[in-house]
Amino acid sequence: MNKELEKLLFNPVRLKILSFLFTVESASFKKLMEVSGATKGNISIQIKKLEDAGCIKIKKKFEGNYPLTLCNITSKGRKSFELFFISLKSYELNKNIKYLILLYRVLQNTCDWEGMNSILSDLDANIGSGIEHPFLNISRTDDEAINFIVAKSWAENNILKTPMRIDINNKEKNNKIRLGYI
Repeated sequence: MNKELEKLLFNPVRLKILSFLFTVESASFKKLMEVSGATKGNISIQIKKLEDAGCIKIKKKFEGNYPLTLCNITSKGRKSFELFFISLKSYELNKNIKYLILLYRVLQNTCDWEGMNSILSDLDANIGSGIEHPFLNISRTDDEAINFIVAKSWAENNILKTPMRIDINNKEKNNKIRLGYI
């Protein structure tokens, strides 16, 4: 696989944007935010990178008194996505669970249900490896026991190995504990 293309499309937000644009004529900035689940700032950066690579074209205009940003996939973007998709489907890459998970995401984004079903057994063989994100697994199965195993192994592999910062010298008056979401 082309390393530059792999680097560009291995980012989940850029991959979601390009795979969505592959299936529609054009999409607004707001729609791309909705589809990708990313913030305004993140979408701005990612569409700029896709535009710089020649994969999409960005058109800014006004609709009434409001700015409207529209994105279209270019022929280069369409060919790049197809090449990336074919590479993901290749046998050599499917041996790597990270590529297999990425392929599943692409198949999900392009609504290729048949393709998704064809790789489920390979994904299931890697349950508990700690690589598959729990939210992706929930979209694959509603089996609570499997979802628990995936979530637990993912947390052990990703969260619990991350050193936690504890400031013992923090003397805030309200002593509030701040919690974040994964």
